[in-house]
Amino acid sequence: MSVIKYVVCGIVLPFSGIILLVCGCKHDPAEPVAQMPISGDSVCFNTQILPLFVSNCTMTACHNTISRADGYQFTDYAGIKPGINNNKILKTIKATEPGDRMPPAGPLPAAQIQLIEKWIAQGATEKICANNCDTFMVKYTTHIASVISTNCLGCHSGAATSGGGINLESYSNVQSQTMNGKLICSVQQAGGCSPMPKYGNKLSFCDIRKLQLWKVSGCPQ
Repeated sequence: MSVIKYVVCGIVLPFSGIILLVCGCKHDPAEPVAQMPISGDSVCFNTQILPLFVSNCTMTACHNTISRADGYQFTDYAGIKPGINNNKILKTIKATEPGDRMPPAGPLPAAQIQLIEKWIAQGATEKICANNCDTFMVKYTTHIASVISTNCLGCHSGAATSGGGINLESYSNVQSQTMNGKLICSVQQAGGCSPMPKYGNKLSFCDIRKLQLWKVSGCPQ
């Protein structure tokens, strides 16, 4: 029988085979052999590229498995690669005219475009990397902001959001949705909540744990 140990913050709470300790996490059994640590300057598809496509391109009527706008679906590597091969993705995310640009709500941040360009320059491979599970003293600026930016802001940003009217661009908004339980319930894809990301894979165990620990500690900034 495998044992899961969660490091939370100085309290030992036994529950039927699970031991809660302090700040950090360790999951046994280990990650599958197919995964590898993030190394050097290499871009990882599963932790850096795929979440950007799911967050920004797979909303209703766009490039999800149901709508398949223009014949494309960007929920996995096999669906994204054709748009990379014919240069359509890079062309549309760098377009300056609103009618030609994707996403239509507004341009991707320059840093995200540069990351996609870097991934393409490295061969646009399906490199799978293990998530660096740092949950020591979880804060918004060092842990939570990047999780939200990568996985959520494609739908939950701007004056008119496509994510049920919920805006997650600021600390106060993320704090509110975390403290009321809605954000964690959604990313856990639990019953009674709208699962998020809507058309993507469930967030990693580590990213969900960061949100849980952040809430427990009072959502420090």
